[in-house]
Amino acid sequence: DAIVMLEEAIDQKSHRAAVAYAALALQYNSICYSRAVPLLEHAAERGDGPCLYQLGMVFLDAKVDFEHAFGCFEKAADKGHAEAHTMLGWMREHGRGCSPSCRVAMVKYTLAVDLGCNQAARYMRGLKDTLQEYALMIGTRAVIVETGNYTQGVVIDLRLHPRVYFSRRVDSRRRNGCYVIALDGGNVQIEVNVNAGTVYWEADFLYSNALTLLRKIENNLDSTEEEWIQTWAGNRSGNNGWAAPTGQNGGNWNKVVTMFERAMQQGHPGAAKVYGDIHFCGKGVGVDYPTAIKAYGLGAENGEPECHRQLGVMHANGFGCTQSYFHARASFACAVESGSSEAVQNKRDLESEILKAAPLMDSRVEACFIHSSIPDTITPDTAGGIAIDFGLDDCGRGWYTVEFDFGEVRKVDRCDLSPEWANITLDVSDAVAERYEKSYNLWQAYADEANSNTYWPPLMGEADKVRRGIMSAVIGSLEAVRAEGHVEAADL
Repeated sequence: DAIVMLEEAIDQKSHRAAVAYAALALQYNSICYSRAVPLLEHAAERGDGPCLYQLGMVFLDAKVDFEHAFGCFEKAADKGHAEAHTMLGWMREHGRGCSPSCRVAMVKYTLAVDLGCNQAARYMRGLKDTLQEYALMIGTRAVIVETGNYTQGVVIDLRLHPRVYFSRRVDSRRRNGCYVIALDGGNVQIEVNVNAGTVYWEADFLYSNALTLLRKIENNLDSTEEEWIQTWAGNRSGNNGWAAPTGQNGGNWNKVVTMFERAMQQGHPGAAKVYGDIHFCGKGVGVDYPTAIKAYGLGAENGEPECHRQLGVMHANGFGCTQSYFHARASFACAVESGSSEAVQNKRDLESEILKAAPLMDSRVEACFIHSSIPDTITPDTAGGIAIDFGLDDCGRGWYTVEFDFGEVRKVDRCDLSPEWANITLDVSDAVAERYEKSYNLWQAYADEANSNTYWPPLMGEADKVRRGIMSAVIGSLEAVRAEGHVEAADL
């Protein structure tokens, strides 16, 4: 019935009916699309966007005429048709009816997504997954190595050949194609086959060559530079770091540091790790914690586990930053999740240190003195909250970072904090207070006896049994009193 109604509407020259009829014809083989084509062509000549798009789909799926389909989609996209932008991106990505261009395809998908096309978002994710298979991404710097010489430039596009189909089954192997590289120092563009093995990511190229040169410096130093090797092996030098090589290797060392820095700036995680280590240990450049923590941060953003771990070390000790157990713990956790085995022990050590140095961290606390205005609903000299961080300042004073119940987060001297439960006063009965008094006196008598002896003999025999019995009675009585809400019993 729907088909008959659409055919009647087409006979009455309804363009929307022609669009719907053609869409159904492409979906169901039992319907002939040719009845709607003349009306679509007539509307397309007048610039109707939906009709142009549907006519393009007819050329694409039914007539397999890519060039005419591409032309229809271009005209429909000029009218703001989101699906037409999507199909233009697909044809650019796969080189159907036009020259392939992953860069243009990404632009078209982005426009379609902005216009609200969900299908374009799926195509965009697929294109990003495809690009991940290749060594270079669009916009990265590249090095082309040929017979010992190399040229540099920027990858401006990736042109992939269309996929091959075998008996209606798509070839899932990586598609062949070429990088389009704009060379430095001019307007020259060249194409390099993706499988040629002569083009490299410049950051990777710099990193590999820097490591090679570093090994050369380590292995080929002459006798006059033997002292440098010794200082690098562990002796601190006068520049608050390891001494740098001299002579020719001194120039090579500068090249090493510069190459690691350039590779790091291009997003190479391994280069960021080495560059951070150089400044953290002061290898020839002097110890520079701020530069090291910045380098480790770049490496961590690019997924380097050891950079996460080093950030944790620096935050835990306050190297180049304010000491923060919170950030240290988060960095160690990221390193563990990324696969760093050493970070597992670092995380355990930090947790032990937190229990010793910052026992109130992650617990509810009460600040007894606040140096700022507090809402009227809170007592002026006290406020409750959660201690979320701890660290020492340059003077060795300990500060907790507290997230207060009234909405502010601020640092508080640890001397001004106490556990919230320690400041809670509860009314207890006279009987409970009397039991606590007896327990306290029994404990005090035991403690006085113990303190009167300069040497505590091993607890054994009948004396051991007596002492154990006294302490069991004290502990049992205190447990019962504490359960009744007696705060001092909990302390004891």
